[in-house]
Amino acid sequence: MIGEKKLQSEKWYDNLPKNINLYNLESWETEEDKQPLPQSTLDELRKFYDELGIDDLESGFDSFNISTGSSIPLRSRGYLDLVETSNPYLKLEKTNRILKYLRTKYTDKIGIPGYLKVLSSISPHVNNQLPNLNICDVAPPGQFKTRSSIEAQSILPKRKWNTLKDDDTMHAIFERYRNGNVANLGRKALFLDDATTLFATKPKRVKDRIISGFTKLLSQGDWSYGERQNPDLILKGNISLIMNLTLESYMKYESKLLGSTFLERFLTIFYNLSEPEIMEYIKEEKERNRIVVTNKLHLKLKPTEIDNLDEYNDRITNFAKEYSRLNFKSITRSQNQIIALLKSHLALNERNVIVDNDLELLELIKPYLVNPLAVNQDKIIGLAKKGLNVRDICKELKRDPEKYNRHVYRVLKKAKERGVLDVYT
Repeated sequence: MIGEKKLQSEKWYDNLPKNINLYNLESWETEEDKQPLPQSTLDELRKFYDELGIDDLESGFDSFNISTGSSIPLRSRGYLDLVETSNPYLKLEKTNRILKYLRTKYTDKIGIPGYLKVLSSISPHVNNQLPNLNICDVAPPGQFKTRSSIEAQSILPKRKWNTLKDDDTMHAIFERYRNGNVANLGRKALFLDDATTLFATKPKRVKDRIISGFTKLLSQGDWSYGERQNPDLILKGNISLIMNLTLESYMKYESKLLGSTFLERFLTIFYNLSEPEIMEYIKEEKERNRIVVTNKLHLKLKPTEIDNLDEYNDRITNFAKEYSRLNFKSITRSQNQIIALLKSHLALNERNVIVDNDLELLELIKPYLVNPLAVNQDKIIGLAKKGLNVRDICKELKRDPEKYNRHVYRVLKKAKERGVLDVYT
């Protein structure tokens, strides 16, 4: 496995200065005496890097120290970041550039949602097996949902993504790509900027057709329907969907969307900027708006398979169990979204193997999976999985069982209906 363990297994590793610093790869100086490394050691290091297939070691790392695993954080806030890695050979240049850009231009909290939209937008282009990574971004109005979608779109050439209109219907989408009785979207990321308007303005029959149509497209890659004169119309494509919803709309439509298994195909992320965070942004808005991408990312997108997935399968499954509890989705659906997420993450960074630090990304996502208005939902499910009965769950949450048991029963019932809990729990 690429990484620190492999480096430490090399016979010549013990001869390296313990405080070697890779911030200056041209001279390979050490921190202590500012002298170049011996040529023999330099040759061994270069050979090691060549065997790993890494061309640009400087990418994404500032002042990395082999012995301690410390590095300069992207921002001086002490905020946990993927650049904080114990693996100097892990290629994360593009991940770090995207996170740094989003956090600096907007706020720290926008980094992960924006990065997930980037991963979702490239998912159809690197994933041969559905489902792709689909993102439902849920936040109050005015908290950069649209802006982060636009930033994700700017990563890809226009031909690789498209935006859905607020008044779109399945028939309108079909006609846009129609060739005879078949409409082929190809490999494409679709952005729905305002799903709130889409759901609020459609008659029930049209809304139901949109939900059922996209449910099939996201899971099977095609959707068919018939008209009197054309009974066999087919819309197909390898697509991902990135859609934004206000928190109010999510709560209003959640039952309908989840009831149709539509949202089961998504990784749903929640966040809410605090008033101090908003005020800080407003104070610096003029300065932040000057921040632009001056050096575009060069993406080499092609279908990717994870070569060492078996090695990490158990750990990924454990994450799927956690995601299921936090995001109120079945374990199977959560596993599918994690695999699609990792494929995009690896493809973006031009790798096809997972290393331990890639799992840090899965950890960073976890706080965004909890619906802030679903009071104690994730905790109730977690306690039920530990075998606690309703009364004990109430006590564990420091609530009066006589008053709180109804809420617990409702959560458990809904969790069983949606496959989050075993029906016999």
